[in-house]
Amino acid sequence: MHPSTERVTKRCSACRQEKSLADFHLRSASPDGRQHRCKQCASELNRKYNSANSEARRETWRNYRRDSYLQRTYGISDERYTEMLELQGGVCKICLLPGEAKGERRPLHVDHDHACCPSSRSCGSCVRGLLCQRCNKALGLLRDNTWSLQRAIDYLTSAPSAA
Repeated sequence: MHPSTERVTKRCSACRQEKSLADFHLRSASPDGRQHRCKQCASELNRKYNSANSEARRETWRNYRRDSYLQRTYGISDERYTEMLELQGGVCKICLLPGEAKGERRPLHVDHDHACCPSSRSCGSCVRGLLCQRCNKALGLLRDNTWSLQRAIDYLTSAPSAA
């Protein structure tokens, strides 16, 4: 189009109003480089869609984030996590209690051998099991040190000292 004959307005396909091109989002695939709905109509349509599909969208996003997190951080898939959870009967591998937070069932934490992968990320082959938050923190605070853990056991099972 010649610069002097270029359109400066466009009709919205939803509200049928003639509006400035600035009122339309960019779209490179469109002949005029703009969306066919104005920003206001597009926003309203998105709001209605999101409202009608909010739970399904939240669930999809939760599943994607969980799978992505497990793969990136621990080198395991969501399927592997679920398999481990079923093998453990849905409970912590140490205290045998389900992981809970605020009265709701909560996923158990993935525990890995820090001797293999010292950072918070794992290669996947050193994943040991699923632990509740307390047991996972306890191992972390004891730095996975079996000597310290045995001393803690000895301390807990010994008779109280006289003061």
